[in-house]
Amino acid sequence: MNRLIMRLYGYLIRSIAIFFAIVAISTPIYAQSEYTTNHQVHYEIHESGKTAVTQKINLTNQLSKLFATDYTIQIASGDIDEITAFDKIGSIKPKIRQNDETTEITLSFNDHVVGLGKSMPFTLKYETGDIAIKNGHIWEVFIPGIKKTPDINSYSVTFKVPKSFGNPTYISPKPKSNNSWGLENMVKGGINVVYGQAQYFRLDLTYYLENTSFVESLKEISLPPETAFQNISIVNINP
Repeated sequence: MNRLIMRLYGYLIRSIAIFFAIVAISTPIYAQSEYTTNHQVHYEIHESGKTAVTQKINLTNQLSKLFATDYTIQIASGDIDEITAFDKIGSIKPKIRQNDETTEITLSFNDHVVGLGKSMPFTLKYETGDIAIKNGHIWEVFIPGIKKTPDINSYSVTFKVPKSFGNPTYISPKPKSNNSWGLENMVKGGINVVYGQAQYFRLDLTYYLENTSFVESLKEISLPPETAFQNISIVNINP
């Protein structure tokens, strides 16, 4: 197999909407430049290919008199379920809007943190079937990239696969350190990994031969060749 073709399952479209309230007036406003976010995202892929995603997010105030009340994330997949979230106080009931192509999740915080430089940590978890796909004897893993926005201060990604997957035969880009990828990797298109040493194909080839003369004649057919990257086994030739 001299070429591996990765399937691109779409970028994780990360569109964050944070609604702030002025402490004295309690009037909701939108001010994307008034916070920064740090993300730690872990993907745990199961034997079935189903993937559990854990996103730990830390939101930090950049002004002294504003606090975040809600957080919305949009994921470019309709195959999202088992959605849960929590902050320092407790669980958060997510508001979910979903169609065949996207899932929008809105979290209303239990805790309201006020003050310049103060942080709001919270966690979002869900499961998806769009990260790992099995094609024959090959597992293809695609962890989608993100859209770069001014509020993202850091973004780190790790993932884990079952031992049955074996060692990766292709990985791009290479991890930064300790099997983790950073913001610079994710804004350039995400992570592509292939597991499996060989792919098998069964081919049924039909040839049409015609003798236009009145006597016996010999004809030649072409068969798939052996190469340094593929082995051919002919099961049957009939007639």
